[in-house]
Amino acid sequence: MQAVVDVIGVPGVRHDRFAPDRLRGLWEPALRDGLEIATGSEPAPSFALAYYGDLFAQAQTLADAEFGVTKGATEDGQVWPAEDDDVAFLAAAADEVLDGRPALPDAPEWKGVAPVPPVLRPVLRRLTQRFDITVALTFIRSLHQVKVYTQDAPLAASIRAQVRATLQQGCTVVVAHSLGSVVTLEVLATHPELRVDTLVTVGSPLSMRLLNGRLPAAARRTVPPQLRRWVNVYDPADPVAGAGALGRLWPGVHDFEVSNGDDPHSSQRYLAKRATGRAVAQSLGYLPG
Repeated sequence: MQAVVDVIGVPGVRHDRFAPDRLRGLWEPALRDGLEIATGSEPAPSFALAYYGDLFAQAQTLADAEFGVTKGATEDGQVWPAEDDDVAFLAAAADEVLDGRPALPDAPEWKGVAPVPPVLRPVLRRLTQRFDITVALTFIRSLHQVKVYTQDAPLAASIRAQVRATLQQGCTVVVAHSLGSVVTLEVLATHPELRVDTLVTVGSPLSMRLLNGRLPAAARRTVPPQLRRWVNVYDPADPVAGAGALGRLWPGVHDFEVSNGDDPHSSQRYLAKRATGRAVAQSLGYLPG
């Protein structure tokens, strides 16, 4: 099947905060920056976005209508995951990303009220021994949305169907960030008829064994058969991707470490990296490889 689009982007957690056009306006320039850094020229591949933020937004609206304000609501109006299974999942995820990671030399001592419900404070306290508080809060929100996806079967099926419909138009490269990498892997593994040459995952939580056990059997530790190449780009300081390289779980994945500075899980910073641009450029023929 002839590819209709050069690159399809699959965004990750919390992109339901943006409308599709707004999100595309963030992704496409960042991807072109990465291509320019990698190639020294200004290629302009065609680009499409596999958007599913509307489905998460609908699911949250239904949950709010059914259950009202949860016990995770804080005084500033923020709603946090606070059910027992949420806390258990986040604690287990924290165990994986904190394993062997040295403590920050200036880790904070909590005095007063942390910006999360009481049941989450032990998890946050552990995370902030090794991550900046902003990064730790990103981890909690991001991993909770990953948990919702893996636990809510109707929602997950709707998301996969929406992403599959975008991929069916045909593309050469899929670039998937965060939760988007989980969705993309599941779609490609269960639909080998979809023709994709290269998968580039950035900021992926797939390195977590906790998550690996929740994948469909076809997606576990096996590279989808249609892929010629799978490149994974991760920042070791990104707690969502902090469990490490993917090659130890999926032999054949090419892992590259980068540094995203003070916003380690940022999709735009990942897209603008040389490693990401090089992987896309090689697949599209802008560079040999």
